[in-house]
Amino acid sequence: MADGTVNYALKYAPQVDQRFVTGSLTQGLVNDNFDWIGVSTVRVYSRDLTELNNYSLTGSNRYGTPYELGNAVQEMTLTQDKALTYTIDRRSEQDTMGAMEAAATLAENLDNVVTPAIDQYRLAVIVANAPAAGTHSAKSHIMTSAVSASNAYSIFLDLQEILDNDKAPSGGRVAVVTPKFLNFLKLDENFVKRGDMATQIGLNGLVGEVDGVPVVKVPASYMPAGVDLIITNPVAVPSPIKLQEFKIHTDAPGISGSLCEARFRYDCFVLAKKADAIAVHKNAGVSLDKATASVAAGSTVALTATTVPSGQTVTWSSDKTSVATVSNGTVTGVAAGTANIKAAVTIDGNTYEAVSVVTVTGA
Repeated sequence: MADGTVNYALKYAPQVDQRFVTGSLTQGLVNDNFDWIGVSTVRVYSRDLTELNNYSLTGSNRYGTPYELGNAVQEMTLTQDKALTYTIDRRSEQDTMGAMEAAATLAENLDNVVTPAIDQYRLAVIVANAPAAGTHSAKSHIMTSAVSASNAYSIFLDLQEILDNDKAPSGGRVAVVTPKFLNFLKLDENFVKRGDMATQIGLNGLVGEVDGVPVVKVPASYMPAGVDLIITNPVAVPSPIKLQEFKIHTDAPGISGSLCEARFRYDCFVLAKKADAIAVHKNAGVSLDKATASVAAGSTVALTATTVPSGQTVTWSSDKTSVATVSNGTVTGVAAGTANIKAAVTIDGNTYEAVSVVTVTGA
């Protein structure tokens, strides 16, 4: 006699839960004005400028002493040669209702692994080449200050002023912002949003424009540490992708199924004579590598503080020394409970803090 047990069937949806795809967020920041076909290095000349003399009504050198015009050479060599590879066993392909189909998995990896890596690399190169001293103003193109809803627009204008004073073209500028900076900008009472969206020129991530400058929002993780705003110009940034190779090998030696491979050669450069078109803002403050941590009583756990600007003196404290103490980032558990471990820095008279919640368990 049957015991009344019912074995229910399982069903998997035909849709696959794929990650979100943003596409390239930096393609509108760069150009492909140079030809790397057949070579890995391109050299570009830049000419010197002469000086303005006083014209003399007498003598044989009435225009002044001739200056022999020279030039400089910038060498741009591709350095990034990246690859990915993985296998999909035939059983996985057959028994997952097509979810593990090779071409689809390769496309997803390109969208979520390769494209973000190129975006992050480009932004790092652009930031690294912001001038420490502008050609005409001799002023740094890197601002460091705390950003808030009361000064975000002012910071944006300050970067614009730096670019203007170094004669960077106003046409073609593009701003790159983190979500947090964009939120501060929207909350700034001094910010007057413009509605002309005709400048949407195919830039992925475009969220509007500020003073005629298109604004592209990128995840904070794409930016170098502390950077929350970049204003740049694609005319200054060649970024070739020399090789895009995709392969799917069916039943490669030793494999029953698919072997997927991809290779990319790319790089990003900033033209030396056009670096004045880049300005960067870094948000002053301090952050901790762990928002939460746990440690047993009598044991220790390390917290690492990162300051912007770097090299700031960090003051550590615990709000419950009976639970945990801290010295130079090393937290020692004392007794079971929870303590807030604080890292603080003072920059230009302003104090910034970051907190990690540490739970202490019994020994």
